[in-house]
Amino acid sequence: VEIRKKGDLYKKQKELLERKINLITDLKKKQSVPVHILDQISRNLADFLWLDSMSVAGSKITIAGKGTTYTAVSNFYNNLAACGWFDEVVMGKVSEIPEGVGFSLTCKFKTPQESPEAGAQAASQQASKTPAAVQPRG
Repeated sequence: VEIRKKGDLYKKQKELLERKINLITDLKKKQSVPVHILDQISRNLADFLWLDSMSVAGSKITIAGKGTTYTAVSNFYNNLAACGWFDEVVMGKVSEIPEGVGFSLTCKFKTPQESPEAGAQAASQQASKTPAAVQPRG
């Protein structure tokens, strides 16, 4: 009887530890998403364009900003649409303002596991761990 109690206690402790590990793993995955969002937004900013606000709700991102020209706004939109980290990039209101052009847009962020660039980065990191063959010069 006592062995069964110890076995049951062990199972409960194991289940509790597994739940804690899963929770920590989920939190770590979610923690990296804001970093990736900011990194990709900054990498894709066009010249002569700045952001006034950005909000994130789940995977949906809403951005408002200003550019000196319509071309700058268009370049930012095209950069986001082409980079592989964002889906459903939709241009919102675009209007002339004293500083140039005001704009808003929405998009959805792909998590690093969904992004094609993430797969390439993982392959690149794996390749960098494997010694490269030495090629003769000639």
